[in-house]
Amino acid sequence: CSAASTSLRGSAKQVKNTNNVERKLSVDYTGAVEYYNGQGGNPECGVGCGWEQLHDNGWTSGGDSIAVDWTQQQDPQIIYGLADGTVQFYNGCGNWYQVKGEGWDSAVVSLEAQFNYLGTCDTNILIVAGLDNGSIQYYNGQGWHQLQSSGWKSAATAMAVQWPKIGRAHV
Repeated sequence: CSAASTSLRGSAKQVKNTNNVERKLSVDYTGAVEYYNGQGGNPECGVGCGWEQLHDNGWTSGGDSIAVDWTQQQDPQIIYGLADGTVQFYNGCGNWYQVKGEGWDSAVVSLEAQFNYLGTCDTNILIVAGLDNGSIQYYNGQGWHQLQSSGWKSAATAMAVQWPKIGRAHV
């Protein structure tokens, strides 16, 4: 299952209707990630019911791009690109993992991801990240590879990716 990205310059929400249930993901410049599971509106539930914080604003920078997989019954799986160049992965079961630490010296401004669900809380992810310096980076599930250097001198804010069954992503 592949997921398109949403640019998050400021606060943004991504919505998915599953079985007529509206689910939302909200992020902001502080890096906080909030998830609405569609359970609000139930009078027995109370005020604020349905919202949960998946991550506080404890990252050193806010987010610029996100890819979400809504196909599983638990919380959505999330790839989150931050302004400091790090890439975070939320597995939908309460755990965040750092997929890329600092080192690109450029913000992640676009993301495309393929989520290969292997079972409860176990996913093989493939990622293509576009950076503010124009570089395109590819994560094959084991490591990062540069597909394009920063020679374009323009931010890689949008891209389309095809995910073949064998081989690299086609960008």
